[in-house]
Amino acid sequence: MGYIGQDSNTVFGLNTVSPIVGVGIQKDVSAGASWSVAPVDLPRHSMQMSVLQHLDNYSANGSNFSDVIALRGIYTDVSMNANGTDTSYHKETAQGTLCIARGVGFIYANVDQYELLNYQSYAGSRYGYTHRIV
Repeated sequence: MGYIGQDSNTVFGLNTVSPIVGVGIQKDVSAGASWSVAPVDLPRHSMQMSVLQHLDNYSANGSNFSDVIALRGIYTDVSMNANGTDTSYHKETAQGTLCIARGVGFIYANVDQYELLNYQSYAGSRYGYTHRIV
């Protein structure tokens, strides 16, 4: 577990390899509730979560689940390193929907937007530029 945040007596985890490893949620949450998963490492890393809705029943991958919460997550990772006249920049963002069933855990995840931007520059000239949007 890489980063831990706490909000309203609930603990949230963020892994350094995979943006979402575990999310602890209070017993009673309502649509619109939101929190920052890793507030200690803002603004470099951030994971914002919000509750979209509570579903009494939900079907995913051919299975039926009860007592499901749909969440919206937005993950950001930004870094910039400078060494003399050599600079590198990295920015990665992802947004998606997660569904968690009580007593089961994650049952559905969908990343609906992903962006990656990397570049290096030396003495003002940019090289190694990568920009991907999915």
